[in-house]
Amino acid sequence: MKKSLLLIVTVCSLAVVSLLGFRQASDPNRAYQEILQYQSEQMRAAQQAGTQPDRAAISAEVRKRAEAAIAGVDPASVDATNGLAWARLFNMAQKNEGAITLLQRFLGTSPADALKSQAQNLLVSLLYNTEKIDELIKFLETVEPVKPDGGLGLLNFAAFASEDISAKVGVARALAILNRIEAAIDFKAITDPRQIQAATNARMNALESRVDLLIADNKSAEAMKAIDAMIASLPESDNANKRRLGSLKNQKMLVGSAAPELVFDRKHGNFTNLAAWRGKVVIVDFFAHWCGPCKASLPSLGALYNELHSKGLEMVHVTRLYGFYEAERNMAPDVEFGKMVGFMEQHKMTWPVIYVDNATFEKYGVSGIPHVAVVDKKGVVRKLKIGFSPAGIDAFKKDILALLAE
Repeated sequence: MKKSLLLIVTVCSLAVVSLLGFRQASDPNRAYQEILQYQSEQMRAAQQAGTQPDRAAISAEVRKRAEAAIAGVDPASVDATNGLAWARLFNMAQKNEGAITLLQRFLGTSPADALKSQAQNLLVSLLYNTEKIDELIKFLETVEPVKPDGGLGLLNFAAFASEDISAKVGVARALAILNRIEAAIDFKAITDPRQIQAATNARMNALESRVDLLIADNKSAEAMKAIDAMIASLPESDNANKRRLGSLKNQKMLVGSAAPELVFDRKHGNFTNLAAWRGKVVIVDFFAHWCGPCKASLPSLGALYNELHSKGLEMVHVTRLYGFYEAERNMAPDVEFGKMVGFMEQHKMTWPVIYVDNATFEKYGVSGIPHVAVVDKKGVVRKLKIGFSPAGIDAFKKDILALLAE
C-alpha cells in the first residue's frame, strides 16, 4: 500500500513572550494559538516577499518557544482537562513521552467529542512515531471512535500502520483492528460532501491495507473478492475510485506472475535485464529523487543489500525523468540524468539505477512510491510492498531470507 511517506502529525503552540524572553505558558490554549499565529505570519511574510520560507529556521524557533512554554510542567500532575493543549506544546517541543502521558490523562476526563477525536488521533500518531507498537495495538483494539465520523482518522492510521501491527501480532489481529474501527463508523450518517469524500478515502485506504494483509497471508482470492465488493459498493458516478480499484486489482494480480521485463533507455551501474539475474532474488524499487519516503528507505535497503548480496540478492532502482531536480526547473534530460550520480553517492547506492517509460510503471501497477516488487529466483513476482516504514524492515528481511533459501 501507499505509504508515500512516513506519517508525522505536527501540532503547534507558542510560549508567552515577556520583555526578558520566553517564560512558561500559564494558558496552554493561548500559547497554542500564538504559535499558530507566529507560523502563519512567517509563511505570509515569505509569500509576500516572493521567497521560499525558511522552514528549518521556523521549526527551530517554534521548538524553542514550545520548550520555554512547557518548562517546569509535569505531565503527570497538570490539570488533566488541559491535557490536549499541553500535549500539543509537548509535541512541538519534541517531548513525545510527556505528550503521550498528557493525552492518556486527557482522554480519561470524558472530553467533548471534537476534542476527544483530536486527542485520539494525536495519540495514535505519537505511539507509532515513538515505536510503541504494543501500546498502539492495545489502544486501537479498545478505542471507541467518536460517531459519526470521528473514527475516519483512526481508520486511516490503522491502515497506515497495518504492516507494522501485522509484523508484531500477526495478520489476523491486524485485520481485526481494521474491521473493528471501520465497523464503528456510521458511514450512512455522514452527509457533509467533504466528509463523504473523506469517508470514501478512509475506506479505500483500509481496503488497500486489508488486501495487502490477505495476500501476505496467502489469501489472494479473498483479497480480490474484497476489491470487487468495494467496487460494487461505490456509486455508479464514482469512476475515479473505480479506476483506482481496478488498478489496485491489476497490481495485486501481478503477485504470482512472471515479472515484466524492465525496458530502459539509460542507466547508472551494471544492469542488463531481469533474465540475466535468474537464480537470484531481486528487489525492484520504483522511486524518485524528490520522494521523501523513497530517500528514507535507502539506508535500510542499502544495509539489506550489503548484507545479502553475496548470498544471491540483487537490487535495481527504477525511475523516470521528471524535468527538475531539487529547486532547478525545466531541466534537460541529460542534465537531470547526470544529477543522479551525486544522488547515488550521497545515499551510498552501489546498485544500478535505470530509467524507464510510463508503460513500465503501469505494468508493475505503480500508483505510489516507493513501490517495491520482489522477484524470486524463477523470475516470479512474490511480493509487492508500497511505501516505507522502519518498523516493517525486519519482516521484509525475513521474506527475502525465505526466498533466498528456496
